[in-house]
Amino acid sequence: MTETVGGPLDQVPFRGYIPQLFAIPTEQVDIQLLRRSFASLLRYAPLLGGHVDEDETGRVKLVLNDTSDLQLEEALQVVNLPNFSYRDWRKNRFPYDDVASHFEDAVPKIGTYPLPILGAQLTIMSGGVALCLWFHHSAIDGGSSVRLWSAWAAVCRGEEIPDLLLLPRLEPTLVSDIYDLDQHHGYAHSGFSILPPAVAARLHFPSEKLATLKAVTSAGLPEGQWISTHDALNALIWVAVQRAKGKETSLSLAFSINVRSRLAPPVPESYIGNAFYMAIARSGGSSLADYALAVRQANNAVTAEKLEDFLRAAAARPDLYEAHNNSDGPLLITSWADFPLGGLDWGQQAFGGVQPDRIMQPLRLRANLAVVYAKLSSTSGIDVEIGLEPDEMDRLLGDEELKTFAEWDGGYGMGVGLSIRAV
Repeated sequence: MTETVGGPLDQVPFRGYIPQLFAIPTEQVDIQLLRRSFASLLRYAPLLGGHVDEDETGRVKLVLNDTSDLQLEEALQVVNLPNFSYRDWRKNRFPYDDVASHFEDAVPKIGTYPLPILGAQLTIMSGGVALCLWFHHSAIDGGSSVRLWSAWAAVCRGEEIPDLLLLPRLEPTLVSDIYDLDQHHGYAHSGFSILPPAVAARLHFPSEKLATLKAVTSAGLPEGQWISTHDALNALIWVAVQRAKGKETSLSLAFSINVRSRLAPPVPESYIGNAFYMAIARSGGSSLADYALAVRQANNAVTAEKLEDFLRAAAARPDLYEAHNNSDGPLLITSWADFPLGGLDWGQQAFGGVQPDRIMQPLRLRANLAVVYAKLSSTSGIDVEIGLEPDEMDRLLGDEELKTFAEWDGGYGMGVGLSIRAV
């Protein structure tokens, strides 16, 4: 059995699973092709079929796969739900209770180590399917998931698996105990508080509304400053949640950045591991433009020098964790918006050429968390799911500024405040 200690950036994420679920309106499913292709992926990169463990110091270690070919061929779990109507599920906007009762078991429960790094489940319903890929965050980040989905789809098309780089893990260029932890506000070892019960609502931001949001926000910027559409969207969610929580200007924003291209030397996009940094934005202003500019400045502050310092800190301090696990904030926004998942080409055989209706996490979001989902090829705009306490969510859905740009598209609060997206 071959094992390796995870790199410094593998130590700092929360030690749990990230699941990604595609809801696909088709009954043309080639189960054997999906199983063979998933087994090929695990065979190509043995670490993917391996396990996460902890050593005696509490550091994450990764154990390579040592299972048989027969076990690999059965790695994709298949669940049949012939009495569950995909069409009704879609009509009702994929309600969470259905996700919990039928798909939540696809993701392993956190418990005693060792834990599997990667897995998948295909759920077959009347009129459609759901394909769920889950991965342990101590081995794989969101940016890596794009490469895994793309590789799986490539094998289904009859193509070779694209390059996947799993070893060696990222390490600092210079091993040193000299680092400045004070500049890494997104990380701390403050323990985990028990978060209050949360509800989640899914909001849709049409493309034309996003363009208006960026234009309106950019108009308030100082001369010579620039923001992205995503900066403006983050700022809008941040300000609206802040108002809903009654925080005025005291709520900070955490957001993750794929730093593969920012490291020195840059890390290939084919790297399957953790290569992200949690940035923290704080605003001293009052306008939406102020908040968007704070997001942009926090993003721009993540330089190669800062990342090298953080790699040294993480290597020396295995007790560092992302500081977004407390009930008083910060608000965490994680984004899949740039992940080209909604239009993946699986070929004609896997799903009959049909694209997903929905991409989601088959888990109830905790409070103070928002997920910006990958764009779908069948729709225009971006979907965002937000978790808050119920009374806060009521206020959020009634937020006048948010109403200008967003439509309700599932989860908690139908008819509470936002207009309802047409289906």
